[in-house]
Amino acid sequence: MPEYDPGGRDHEWFDVLFRAHARPVAAYFRRRVEASDIEDLTAEVFTTAWHRRADVPNGHELPWLYRTAGFLLANHRRRLRAQDS
Repeated sequence: MPEYDPGGRDHEWFDVLFRAHARPVAAYFRRRVEASDIEDLTAEVFTTAWHRRADVPNGHELPWLYRTAGFLLANHRRRLRAQDS
């Protein structure tokens, strides 16, 4: 996995990140949410990674993505509960 490079290779870094980890992140959600929400939540994880790319630790990208997915899952469940109220 290339390190985040503030010198301009961000798109390459993101492409490698997404190709390496999109399936495991989607699988994380597949076990926890409705099928109709998997793609949106997975995209939200990678959008967060893009915006916070300087914070994604080199060599530990997948745990960071899983942690982010967990936070987004909690927010998603709160929104669902609020809609049901």
